[in-house]
Amino acid sequence: MGRSYLVPEHQNPGVVEMYMNLHEMILRLAGRIPDEKLAKIRATLHEGDWQMTGAELEAVAFTYKVLLPTQGMTQLPRRVTEPGWQTNKPLEPAGDFNTVLPLKNYTFTPFPPQYLGQLPANWLDLLDISAGEPAIPYRQLRELYGWDHSPLVPGLGPDDGVTGIWQSWRSGPDPDSPVKRIYIIELHPKADPSEYESLARTDLTIANRSEEQLLEAYRSGWELPEYHRRAQFNGVLVWARYPGTVHVVAESGGRAGARVPGTDFSTDGLVVWPGPGNGELSTVDDVAKFRAFLALRKAGKVA
Repeated sequence: MGRSYLVPEHQNPGVVEMYMNLHEMILRLAGRIPDEKLAKIRATLHEGDWQMTGAELEAVAFTYKVLLPTQGMTQLPRRVTEPGWQTNKPLEPAGDFNTVLPLKNYTFTPFPPQYLGQLPANWLDLLDISAGEPAIPYRQLRELYGWDHSPLVPGLGPDDGVTGIWQSWRSGPDPDSPVKRIYIIELHPKADPSEYESLARTDLTIANRSEEQLLEAYRSGWELPEYHRRAQFNGVLVWARYPGTVHVVAESGGRAGARVPGTDFSTDGLVVWPGPGNGELSTVDDVAKFRAFLALRKAGKVA
């Protein structure tokens, strides 16, 4: 029996919404501010000190002279939405978020860069190992996946609150920057991303595997920032709550669907087709969208 990362039913909904808004705010800073600063802010959130988390976010606003994006967030500490109100020193000037804090020039690959020139012809089949690692024709290519992922999936089951786990390798933004492994974790819409990240980091530390590992967890249904989507769709699906294969078809056949990110195709989790569907299907999670994208790649429909 694994852990459960679902938020307990007895939690105050307003408090839960505050924490989720703060977590989503921090999520939007990934790839824009230093990893160490991001980790520090997340630690304050997990410790339950949302006032300190708000203070850390206010410090980001003042350091970079930028108002942080709050779209869709109804509950946030005032010091985040109005930095400087306590000291009567409002933030001036306040630049555009995407201009002042642009995404750094990172590159994401499903395998370590040094192995990209050694991939077998069927390398697309290696991008979904959620049903078990496939046979790899060359012994040295086992290094593609690095160490096994057991510290992140200790007895995970369908009711634990985890939907999918992806891994990719981040290079940049400078030629001398270290390559880092990054995990993108999709959780149940009622799960606690902060709780998952904290426990997962502890598991990695106990296993002596915490060096240069990045973790980014989010709730299914959230609008995933570009940084995370690029890491996810240029990565390997290493664990999923359910098995499945998506097939490419010529038309929707009247099905409702969800758009596959970065494409003009839609999917219902079973098949993928060009154009929109007959209505929006909000229940399609990112595991299904990734499998649809992979099916399109194998069919030569997308690069």
